[in-house]
Amino acid sequence: MSIRALNYGKHSARSLSGIARNVEAFALDTIEGERVIITLPAIQGAQGSEWEGSLIFRHDYLLELLAYSVEHGIIKPGEVSKALIDGSSRPSQI
Repeated sequence: MSIRALNYGKHSARSLSGIARNVEAFALDTIEGERVIITLPAIQGAQGSEWEGSLIFRHDYLLELLAYSVEHGIIKPGEVSKALIDGSSRPSQI
């Protein structure tokens, strides 16, 4: 798989919605002996916005990343369940 570069600096009506449909967002590799997923360059909050410079992850992107991680053995399904259980003991950030 390849990661194609996108220009996230340009504002367009389709810039967020078209990403998942038009780009192979993930690639597999091994770094220092560990299997990893290489992701698309992150979408960042626009200059002057409340979230300027912050990384932004859409719902569909996170689900695809999780599914891809499980499918390729980077994360085991049981680890997801454990993380959800462990996470329920942390205070909500929302």
